[in-house]
Amino acid sequence: MNGHDETFNNESPESGSNTFDYNERLNELQLINDILIETYQVEDTDRICKLVGEAVHKLNKDCYVIVSLYDSSINAVRIRAAPGLESITEKVAGIPDRGLEDVSFRPKDMELNLQLFKSGKLEHFKDGLYALLAKKVPYYSCKQIEKNLNIGSIQVIGFSNEKNIFGGISILVPEGQKVHYVSAIETITAHVSKKIQAIWTERALHEAENRFEILFQQAPLSYHSLDENGYFIDVNNTWLETLGYSYEEVIGKCFKDFLTPEDAEKFKNNLDKFNSHGEIHGVEYEAVRKDGKRINIVIDGKIAYNEDGSFKQTHCAFKDITAQKKAERKALENEKLLRSMIDAITEYAFLMEPDGTIVQINESTAKKLNTTSQKCIGCNIYDLLPEKIMSSRKQKFDTVLAEGKALKFEDMNEGNYFQHNFYPVYDYSNQISHIAVFSMDITEYKNNVKKLKWELDVNRSLAELADALIDPNNSIETIANLVLSASQELTGSDHGYVSSIDPETGDNVCHTLTRMMESCSINENDKKISFPRGPDGLYTKLFGHALNTKKGFYTNSPEMHPGSGGAPEGHIKLNNFLSFPAVVGNEIMGQISLANSNQGYSDSEFEAIRKVAAIYALAIQQKRASIEIQHIDTILKSTFESTVDGIFVVDNNHKILFSNSKFVKMWRIPEALANMKNYDELLSFYSDQVKCSKEYLSKIQALYRSKETNTFYIYFKDGRVFESLSTPLMNNGIIKGRVWSFRDVTEKAEAEKALIDAKIHAEEANRTKSEFLATVSHELRTPLNSVIGYSDMLLTQIFGPLNERQLRYLKNISRSGNHLLNLINDILDISRIESRDISLSFEIVHVADIFEDVKNIATPFATSKNISVEFSAEPADLHIYADKIKFKQILYNLVNNALKFTPENGHIEVVANKSGNTIRISVGDDGIGIPEDRQQIIFEPFKQVDSSLSRMYGGSGLGLTIVKNLVEMHSGEIKVKSEVTKGSTFTIILPVKEK
Repeated sequence: MNGHDETFNNESPESGSNTFDYNERLNELQLINDILIETYQVEDTDRICKLVGEAVHKLNKDCYVIVSLYDSSINAVRIRAAPGLESITEKVAGIPDRGLEDVSFRPKDMELNLQLFKSGKLEHFKDGLYALLAKKVPYYSCKQIEKNLNIGSIQVIGFSNEKNIFGGISILVPEGQKVHYVSAIETITAHVSKKIQAIWTERALHEAENRFEILFQQAPLSYHSLDENGYFIDVNNTWLETLGYSYEEVIGKCFKDFLTPEDAEKFKNNLDKFNSHGEIHGVEYEAVRKDGKRINIVIDGKIAYNEDGSFKQTHCAFKDITAQKKAERKALENEKLLRSMIDAITEYAFLMEPDGTIVQINESTAKKLNTTSQKCIGCNIYDLLPEKIMSSRKQKFDTVLAEGKALKFEDMNEGNYFQHNFYPVYDYSNQISHIAVFSMDITEYKNNVKKLKWELDVNRSLAELADALIDPNNSIETIANLVLSASQELTGSDHGYVSSIDPETGDNVCHTLTRMMESCSINENDKKISFPRGPDGLYTKLFGHALNTKKGFYTNSPEMHPGSGGAPEGHIKLNNFLSFPAVVGNEIMGQISLANSNQGYSDSEFEAIRKVAAIYALAIQQKRASIEIQHIDTILKSTFESTVDGIFVVDNNHKILFSNSKFVKMWRIPEALANMKNYDELLSFYSDQVKCSKEYLSKIQALYRSKETNTFYIYFKDGRVFESLSTPLMNNGIIKGRVWSFRDVTEKAEAEKALIDAKIHAEEANRTKSEFLATVSHELRTPLNSVIGYSDMLLTQIFGPLNERQLRYLKNISRSGNHLLNLINDILDISRIESRDISLSFEIVHVADIFEDVKNIATPFATSKNISVEFSAEPADLHIYADKIKFKQILYNLVNNALKFTPENGHIEVVANKSGNTIRISVGDDGIGIPEDRQQIIFEPFKQVDSSLSRMYGGSGLGLTIVKNLVEMHSGEIKVKSEVTKGSTFTIILPVKEK
């Protein structure tokens, strides 16, 4: 057993006696002091272990020392120093590349020797080196070391505190040796234990502070500390990141500065409560981030106090619950929305828990249960359902809960049809938390389905009936029979009739009817019975009511109906009656009447017969129209056959729609081609007969694309001539083909040709005349100029004086010569105009200059008759683009004409002005005037108002003809306005032309 033995003492080994040596003791104390001073200056535990090991070894040079210490990095006790044993292990024990410093063992390996090490005294350890090293070095090696080093005993002392050991000093004592300076070793060990403990405590504190700082700064929650007045002492990084501020922007500021104005006031009140209670939990604020964004936070906090109980600081943590608040608001909104949606549903809807407790219900359902939605919340649905359906509903709910699937079914209650939908609602753990119930009254839907099926049957019958009714081969009797059969089938009627109104007499003619008289047998030929209108123009009895009102009706009590006049003797009894007029627009076409339906008549049968009557009315209208069209077709064919023109009609596909016999005869079409229906087959026959066949065929093809009516002549090789009129066949503005008519105009063409030949001969004769006149006039002018020249010379009396008779004769010669010369000039002008042998030379002509020239020429004549002539132009610089000589001739002829027919002391006014794009020049006089019926002939050659005027006033009658032709050559026109005895005004209108 381990314990004390005699292997150590406190005496110096050199003394050899028990005498206490004070010097030695002093040296021992000095050594202790030096060691303690040195160790207290060192903070490295490994260095301390080496110093202690060296000190103990120094005090016991013949012994071997092992110093061990706990290493927290490997959670093991490790040998830190082994003075005197550094190289012995390899040499003595044969342990290569390994010293005792490499040996470590767990603290639990020392538990057997725990009490020994904790004593604070140097103790004897008798279990040997193998146990001392916690069996971490092989047993054989340990024994080898003990043997080679001649180890007699092992002394140990531990580094410990009150609770545990954390290392120690082991002294290997050879045989015959003792441990010296035991008290010094124990003193050193005690002080070193405290030093190591202090180092570890300080290190642990520093590490704890570091860990706290790391945890504080990297914590996922926002932490802050406030002073007693709510000002910041410290904040962590999460806090700064959450609100977006820097550390410097926060420290020293008040917490309320980071809250909304509303919550800043709330913080003041909460701070007082915090200080008084020492802690807060779940306090919510709305904070404001640096970027202005508001966030919701919830704070928990406690107050830390000093040792004397005074306030030190707060420790608070807050969590950003903005998303949570948003989710709560969204959930609240969704709940309100769900409530609104449920309330908006007009059908029945509620939400219940698995046991039947109602958590949501709309007003429609509550009303159905004779209560309100508020009263229903929290109630059990089974307490509210009628007893007769409660059991079946619970069974359905249980099915949903058991199977976890939606359930859909229909049932009937109190005569109404309902569709039900039960849906399981799952919670977050995938368990059914509720059942959503939706029920819909589908009575109307069911009725509509039934109605649609009925209408489908009706429409199918109508479609089949319509196909038969539009068949043009069916007679009105066949149509009526089909309508009656379909009507009876649709309504289940035993009796009825179908009629049409005779458009000429107005009688209601029954084309088919069932046997209604018990005593008669109706054969097919007997079915056509007429019901005439009464003297008042109305149809009688019950059948006439629908015709008179133009409205259908039905009654299941015929004898009570106002229109009933009773049934004739022998007529079957009417249990019910339905009648509908067949009307198009406002015109009654016929009637459908039915009687004695097994189930009675309703709106459905009434609507069905209304549709049948509408189709029947159209069928009658179509049949009448078909008859009318056939009649019109007959009339048209007769009309076309009676015309002298050949006619045929062709569609766009060149199919011949119609041709009359005159067409076949005119074109001499052989009998083999007469009935051809394709126009193309006749074209080759046509082209063989006409001249310029390619041009003719091209013109025909072009016309099929034109909407215009076209007339042209067709010239045949045999001399015949046809006048062809081609008109587009239009339908709603679309060309459908062409209508052709041909008239033989051979005789007319021959007459026109003869007329044209005669005109050519006349024009040739007129040209010959004009050439003759020009030649004769030229031959006459030469001697005439000599006569006029010599007579004018004699009148000057340069050859000697003349007597009065001579002068009178010479004046007559000169006047007659000039008159004849003017006549010749006019004849030459009119001749050149007629022969187109005259040209114009256009230039800018100032009207005022022409007025001046004409005035100078006309003044002598005007003076001789005391006639005033006035010229005016507006504007004064008015000009035109014309032939100057011809323009002067036009104006002179008009002025000369006015002078000629204006009596003495008369007045002539010549006015020129510009009006828009024309220039108007008027010559007005107050002369004899022109009768209205003679105002146009004055522009014809050699024509005057009266032949006597020529003798009275002179002139050839060519002046105005020349004026008119010259004006027209200037693209102008001349007008005359005159009244007998009051004068005439001639106006020429010329267009404004630019050079």
